[in-house]
Amino acid sequence: MNINEKQTSKKVSNFMRSTINNLLNFTGNHLSDLKKPIACDIPNVDKDDPALKEYFYYLSVLDCIQKALANMTDPYKSIFMKRYIDKLTDE
Repeated sequence: MNINEKQTSKKVSNFMRSTINNLLNFTGNHLSDLKKPIACDIPNVDKDDPALKEYFYYLSVLDCIQKALANMTDPYKSIFMKRYIDKLTDE
């Protein structure tokens, strides 16, 4: 499979700068939570509730991000964490 690295990098950057904030806000998590497992403590609820389904979908996306971070190797992981999780500038 051919991957357009420039386009992929741009999409990841856009996601980490904007979309992820919506997911985190909706689930009540913070960027720093991506460094450790995100807990899901919801008692008995209506599993057919659309908002709840959206919540669990967002948690699954965050889980995928955590797994991707766990599988990254340095220097890529270090750069990614500093830039998008710790919000350090390019400098």
